[in-house]
Amino acid sequence: MNPARLKTLAACLLACQLFLLPAPRPACAGPPESPAVFLSRMLAVELQIKAVREREEEKARQVESLRAKILTAQNELQSRRQQLAAAQKAFLRQLSFFYRLGPASLLGVLLGAESFGDFVNRSFFVGALLARQVRLVESIRQHAASIAERLGELEKLESDLAGELEAQRLLLARLERLRNDKALLEEQLRSLPPPLARELLETSRRWAGLLFGLQGTMARLGELPAGTLTADRFSLTASGMVVEISESTLNRLLDLARDGALEAVSVRLSPGGATVEGRLAGGGEPFYLEGELGFDRREGVVYLSPRAIGLQGQALEGELLDFLAASRFLAWRVGDFAPLEVASVTATQGRLAITLAGRSFPF
Repeated sequence: MNPARLKTLAACLLACQLFLLPAPRPACAGPPESPAVFLSRMLAVELQIKAVREREEEKARQVESLRAKILTAQNELQSRRQQLAAAQKAFLRQLSFFYRLGPASLLGVLLGAESFGDFVNRSFFVGALLARQVRLVESIRQHAASIAERLGELEKLESDLAGELEAQRLLLARLERLRNDKALLEEQLRSLPPPLARELLETSRRWAGLLFGLQGTMARLGELPAGTLTADRFSLTASGMVVEISESTLNRLLDLARDGALEAVSVRLSPGGATVEGRLAGGGEPFYLEGELGFDRREGVVYLSPRAIGLQGQALEGELLDFLAASRFLAWRVGDFAPLEVASVTATQGRLAITLAGRSFPF
């Protein structure tokens, strides 16, 4: 076949392929999923931004604390070095004094006494001189050991600072990625019809108030002073002492710890699970959160893994529930109220049962 015709045929085929290729989708053509799922994504990103920002702020405080400790250690190290230099200088002055004496020895000083009284005086002088030398040598040894110890502490502090700075850098990078994700979601939101966009923004605001209010309530619950929690019943079992706490007692604690974003909050317990209910402040919209109760014995934390969450009859799904479950969004450090070692925490109908390890009994 003619090469020119082959080139023409190839060009035609390429043009047909390009013509038949689907047109690229716009980068921000709006959320492909339902509004509820899109809202769940927005809230999950917002919660992650808040959590990462709080962790980064905590890291920043730790970095500043380490820098202050390093500055204090450096100042103390400089002071120790100055003290060492002063002791070494004094010791060298004594060596210079003995050098200028020439061949005279301390024994010769003693033997040159002309009387017993002169011998006693010379003995006192020689003893004081030797004692001063011993003190100077001991001072030099102590200062050198202290400097070595301070250098080790300073090296550890600088290593800790490097680790905290790296952790802070990773958190800042994570925060930047999350903010980029939020910007993309907001760009998608702007591509929606204005009524739907406004509705999603308003719904997102209410949901954020609910989630931050629940998080604040749990944080305050962990900060209540010891003795606030009172048990309703004690019993002894084969696995240890069981402390039972009723729903009414827990709800009293929740009311004490309730965040200002919530008008009311309460909990209903059932075997293996719990339901948190309440109303938002301001509008009074009702909410609920259902989940399974778990206990991390190593950390001493009771947590709720959500399986359903709703606000004013609207349930959310998708990334938000995954994030809440993975981050233990609703967690209560039971050790803050139970000074004894906790073996397990389980929910029964209307009661929370805390089993204490037998070896932790105070009797």
